[in-house]
Amino acid sequence: MTKLLVFFQRNSLIFGVVIALILPVITALILYPIFTLFVNNDLTVFQLPISKYLILGCVPALFIARYYLKREEYENSGKGALFTTLILIGVNVVCNHFSIF
Repeated sequence: MTKLLVFFQRNSLIFGVVIALILPVITALILYPIFTLFVNNDLTVFQLPISKYLILGCVPALFIARYYLKREEYENSGKGALFTTLILIGVNVVCNHFSIF
Protein backbone atom coordinates (compact mmCIF):
# COMPACT_ATOMS: atom_id res chain seq x y z
CA MET A 1 0.00 0.00 0.00
CA THR A 2 2.85 2.37 0.74
CA LYS A 3 4.35 1.76 -2.71
CA LEU A 4 1.06 2.88 -4.28
CA LEU A 5 1.04 6.06 -2.21
CA VAL A 6 4.65 6.79 -3.15
CA PHE A 7 3.75 6.22 -6.83
CA PHE A 8 1.17 9.04 -6.72
CA GLN A 9 3.59 11.46 -5.04
CA ARG A 10 5.34 12.64 -8.17
CA ASN A 11 5.72 16.16 -9.43
CA SER A 12 6.09 16.05 -13.19
CA LEU A 13 4.05 17.14 -16.18
CA ILE A 14 4.29 13.69 -17.75
CA PHE A 15 2.77 12.05 -14.66
CA GLY A 16 -0.15 14.51 -14.73
CA VAL A 17 -0.72 13.82 -18.43
CA VAL A 18 -0.69 10.05 -17.90
CA ILE A 19 -3.17 10.28 -15.00
CA ALA A 20 -5.45 12.56 -17.02
CA LEU A 21 -5.40 10.17 -20.00
CA ILE A 22 -6.03 6.98 -18.04
CA LEU A 23 -8.67 8.16 -15.56
CA PRO A 24 -11.38 9.23 -18.08
CA VAL A 25 -11.10 5.92 -19.91
CA ILE A 26 -11.46 3.93 -16.69
CA THR A 27 -14.41 6.06 -15.58
CA ALA A 28 -16.10 5.71 -18.98
CA LEU A 29 -15.63 1.93 -18.83
CA ILE A 30 -17.37 1.94 -15.45
CA LEU A 31 -20.21 4.30 -16.43
CA TYR A 32 -21.10 2.66 -19.76
CA PRO A 33 -22.25 -0.71 -18.35
CA ILE A 34 -24.14 1.03 -15.55
CA PHE A 35 -26.11 3.19 -17.98
CA THR A 36 -26.65 0.21 -20.27
CA LEU A 37 -28.06 -1.73 -17.33
CA PHE A 38 -30.40 1.17 -16.55
CA VAL A 39 -31.64 1.28 -20.14
CA ASN A 40 -32.19 -2.47 -20.29
CA ASN A 41 -34.22 -2.40 -17.06
CA ASP A 42 -36.31 0.60 -18.21
CA LEU A 43 -34.99 2.81 -15.41
CA THR A 44 -34.04 5.53 -17.89
CA VAL A 45 -35.22 6.30 -21.39
CA PHE A 46 -32.06 7.71 -22.95
CA GLN A 47 -28.77 6.19 -23.97
CA LEU A 48 -25.77 8.44 -24.46
CA PRO A 49 -23.23 7.96 -27.26
CA ILE A 50 -19.86 6.63 -26.13
CA SER A 51 -18.19 10.00 -26.68
CA LYS A 52 -20.39 11.53 -23.99
CA TYR A 53 -19.14 8.97 -21.49
CA LEU A 54 -15.62 10.23 -22.10
CA ILE A 55 -16.78 13.76 -21.26
CA LEU A 56 -18.40 12.44 -18.07
CA GLY A 57 -15.20 10.53 -17.40
CA CYS A 58 -13.23 13.77 -17.34
CA VAL A 59 -14.99 14.92 -14.17
CA PRO A 60 -12.82 12.80 -11.83
CA ALA A 61 -9.73 13.97 -13.72
CA LEU A 62 -10.70 17.55 -12.90
CA PHE A 63 -10.88 16.64 -9.22
CA ILE A 64 -7.45 15.02 -9.43
CA ALA A 65 -6.07 18.12 -11.15
CA ARG A 66 -7.52 20.32 -8.41
CA TYR A 67 -5.98 18.11 -5.72
CA TYR A 68 -2.54 18.27 -7.29
CA LEU A 69 -2.78 22.02 -7.93
CA LYS A 70 -3.84 22.67 -4.34
CA ARG A 71 -0.79 20.88 -2.96
CA GLU A 72 2.15 23.13 -3.82
CA GLU A 73 4.73 20.34 -3.97
CA TYR A 74 2.77 18.65 -6.81
CA GLU A 75 2.00 21.71 -8.91
CA ASN A 76 3.53 20.37 -12.15
CA SER A 77 1.43 17.19 -11.97
CA GLY A 78 -1.68 19.32 -11.48
CA LYS A 79 -0.84 21.49 -14.47
CA GLY A 80 -0.31 18.44 -16.67
CA ALA A 81 -3.59 16.85 -15.53
CA LEU A 82 -5.60 20.04 -15.96
CA PHE A 83 -4.16 20.86 -19.39
CA THR A 84 -4.72 17.32 -20.68
CA THR A 85 -8.27 17.16 -19.31
CA LEU A 86 -9.22 20.45 -20.94
CA ILE A 87 -7.68 19.32 -24.24
CA LEU A 88 -9.66 16.04 -24.07
CA ILE A 89 -12.92 17.89 -23.42
CA GLY A 90 -12.21 20.41 -26.18
CA VAL A 91 -11.33 17.80 -28.76
CA ASN A 92 -14.37 15.73 -27.85
CA VAL A 93 -16.71 18.72 -28.17
CA VAL A 94 -15.18 19.85 -31.47
CA CYS A 95 -15.31 16.34 -32.95
CA ASN A 96 -18.98 16.07 -32.00
CA HIS A 97 -19.88 19.29 -33.85
CA PHE A 98 -19.95 21.55 -30.79
CA SER A 99 -22.76 19.69 -29.05
CA ILE A 100 -22.26 18.49 -25.52
CA PHE A 101 -25.60 16.63 -25.25
